[in-house]
Amino acid sequence: MVNKVAIAIIAAVIQIVVALVITLPVLYTDCNQLKKCKRSNAEIEQKMVSKVATALIAAFVLVVVALTITLPILYTDCSLLKKCKRSNAEILKTILDEVPLIDGHNDFPMLLRTAIQNKLSKVDLNKSLKDDPAFNKFVYNHVDIPRLRQGQVGAQFWATFIGCSRQYNDSLHEALEQIDVTKRMIEAYPEHFEFVTNAEGITKAHKRGKIASLIGVEGGHMIEESLAVLRMFYQLGVRYLTLTHNCDTPWARYHEISAPGSGRVKGLTRFGHKVIQEMNRLGMMVDLSHTDAQTMRDAMTVSDAPVIFSHSSVYSVCNHSRNVPDDVLEKLKHNEGIVMINFYSGFIKCDVNMTESPPSNNAVIADVVEHFNYVKNLIGVNYIGIGADYCGVGVLPEGLEDVSTYPKVLEALLNAGWSELEVRKVTGLNMLRVMRQVQKVSSDWQRKGLRPLENLIPLEDVPADFSCGSSEMTALDEIYKDATLTPTGKNIRRKGQWHLTDPAAEKDNET
Repeated sequence: MVNKVAIAIIAAVIQIVVALVITLPVLYTDCNQLKKCKRSNAEIEQKMVSKVATALIAAFVLVVVALTITLPILYTDCSLLKKCKRSNAEILKTILDEVPLIDGHNDFPMLLRTAIQNKLSKVDLNKSLKDDPAFNKFVYNHVDIPRLRQGQVGAQFWATFIGCSRQYNDSLHEALEQIDVTKRMIEAYPEHFEFVTNAEGITKAHKRGKIASLIGVEGGHMIEESLAVLRMFYQLGVRYLTLTHNCDTPWARYHEISAPGSGRVKGLTRFGHKVIQEMNRLGMMVDLSHTDAQTMRDAMTVSDAPVIFSHSSVYSVCNHSRNVPDDVLEKLKHNEGIVMINFYSGFIKCDVNMTESPPSNNAVIADVVEHFNYVKNLIGVNYIGIGADYCGVGVLPEGLEDVSTYPKVLEALLNAGWSELEVRKVTGLNMLRVMRQVQKVSSDWQRKGLRPLENLIPLEDVPADFSCGSSEMTALDEIYKDATLTPTGKNIRRKGQWHLTDPAAEKDNET
């Protein structure tokens, strides 16, 4: 489009110059063919009227000619007045040149921890890691700079993830290590990555040809029930917090369905409300992936800012508890948030046989498109994004094996009849809009003088047994069993000794 505008402007300038060359001599010479002569005033006046008319006609003709040349350049799909239609590949190239492709969730920092103990000196991300002996033994080996560039990634939220086995035991310590390695990785490759914290930073980095890099913390257990820690995360550049991972926190419930009467927290507690409110004040996005449906509903009721699902798919298409049910999607539309579709085969197609390697009946790109189509048909295209979950899942649809494959999904949407504008929105415009709205809520609140919240979690909300209660946690612990940088043992602190708590029974009076 930029090239077409430039061509149109040049053509218009040429036409104006030609018009001036023709009309000015007509207006400013007294005699035909520039000859000097003398006439009566009546003759001069009559001749002047004739010249003005001639000049106006000439100018009008030239304007028509200019429009005939420039308008097709601006408003047809092909240059030089040729009637043709751009291929979807050509449309996609234009989109990715002009709109940053934003992915909501990538667990590559955890792979760095697992494979090389966060020692960046042991890896060159400019080279493919497919054959790197430290990385190729992991099924989560989906990222390196060549593949990011091939996938035309414009902005990436890098996940700070520490598993639920570390809850109440060094999760904050290890989260800080993951924030550190993410920022060091970005700084180590300045020709490719640029650390940003807002929508404007993303668009500027994209124009400079950089991959805008942001941080999200995946799991509310890492704030250790402290609003002060939440604020410090924001100061370090964290721009979203996933309220839970595959375990409850004392203030929010995760997605796995519990047995009746299990006694687990139901949805958000009152302290959980305070976490949401403080995130709104800060300008940190509320991420509801991994939470249960009631927590999703509660969070959107409390939040004044749009929420996100950084890596979730659709429950009605695949009825996994990690996916988002219809009533929550309807509420998301009212909230003006975004669901960023996860590519994990187990969330895309529920009948994939995960017990086989490779899995039989695996998902394909068309199955992923079905999730996009479902959300679009239910609530509209304005609330959809991409959150593939690369480096965090082991089984992916055929054709979407790593970060190099994003364009295949977007082209599949075009092939499915999505318009160029709709694909632009999914690619990045929707997420940029959400980020701007979240920041606006923060600015409005702080302009009103809202101070940092000082609420402490009620002591009675802290579980006595420190139990996550997740059947999925065992699998995750096995995957990341060697991810601890130093042996720490099982030095679990006693209840009330691990952070500030409020012993007074205030929770029923909190609002």
